[in-house]
Amino acid sequence: MFEPGVQDLKKLNKIHPNLISQSQQLFESILDETKSPARSLKSLFKNNKKWGSRDRRFVAASVYDLLRWKELLISFSEERESLMEAYLRWCDLADHKRVEFSESQAESVQHSYPEWLYEKGKSYFGDQWSAEAKVLNKVAPAYLRVNFLKSSQVEVERFLENHEVGYRYHDKGCFELLDRFQFFKLEAYLSGLFEVQDRSSQLVAPFCNVKPGMRFIDACAGAGGKSLHVSDLMNNKGQIISLDLEDWKLRELKKRARKLGCSNIEGRVIESQKTIKRLAKSADRVLLDVPCSGVGVIRRHPETKWFLTEEKIKSLKELQKDLLSRYSNMVKIGGNLIYSTCSFFEDENQQQIQSFLKGNESWEMEDEKTILPSQKIGDGFYMCRMKRIK
Repeated sequence: MFEPGVQDLKKLNKIHPNLISQSQQLFESILDETKSPARSLKSLFKNNKKWGSRDRRFVAASVYDLLRWKELLISFSEERESLMEAYLRWCDLADHKRVEFSESQAESVQHSYPEWLYEKGKSYFGDQWSAEAKVLNKVAPAYLRVNFLKSSQVEVERFLENHEVGYRYHDKGCFELLDRFQFFKLEAYLSGLFEVQDRSSQLVAPFCNVKPGMRFIDACAGAGGKSLHVSDLMNNKGQIISLDLEDWKLRELKKRARKLGCSNIEGRVIESQKTIKRLAKSADRVLLDVPCSGVGVIRRHPETKWFLTEEKIKSLKELQKDLLSRYSNMVKIGGNLIYSTCSFFEDENQQQIQSFLKGNESWEMEDEKTILPSQKIGDGFYMCRMKRIK
């Protein structure tokens, strides 16, 4: 059951006590202040520049493991023992002694989930939920997307082989990395030959069924990963309008677009409902990648398990319904609305779509797809394409 992200803990005496202490403190501050682990680690490493790569890897992996296995470690820890101490003790045992669970131990504890969230998953998937929960506790693989505006499959293959990085090529420009590889400072990445993007996320842009010359609106663009992919699929022809409430996200998208050579993307801040009304019935395609629970990407963001609440999911569902109602008006007759989430719970996906179609006779379903973590395609995702018929 327990699969530590750190694989080299057999010689625990070589791990400096300061690293152990810092890991415990960072884990606690993430939970107490609902902070991003990635940003917290980045800040910690910036303040400890003397740490080597193994030190940084230990701290990062242990913090993420603590977030993944918090509930299970609590049940395993001894009196007056911190979770970090329980974690180290367990990692030392993991290779040669299997810890058996008593029959009375709840499944939610074995898989280290809040009970309400585990039961919610089980209500949708029954016995299958155990398999999904297990996959979501694994370390997420890294995927690259070839930027065909500047590169090719062969060129990225050559780059990876020259750096002796193992990979598996899937399709449509998607590479899965089989080895750890720090490429963020290398010229191939800085010049935009490829992007980092999960395999499931890479399936959304092709699902939009775009063609060069279209007007495409990415209505909840964020930093714009899907806008950039659509630009590639449209051969940089046509218009992509990337909308978001946060100006800083669109500024980040502008930098990324410049790096990748995407010149047909225009970022617009949603200042009020007028921003949406001005675009009424103007788009061939509107992508609505709505805010969601994020349960499909728990293996990348294990803190999600502890930050989510039933009330928060309820609030997110209300927002999803509102966005569907208001933003769908930007699609022209004959065009498509694509709804997507990084969740695979029905109440955020199929139920939202069924409710929307029931209340809007101007729309019909074209296609939908659910990706489960256990399918080993990538993160958990949902996408649905609807056509405006009048």
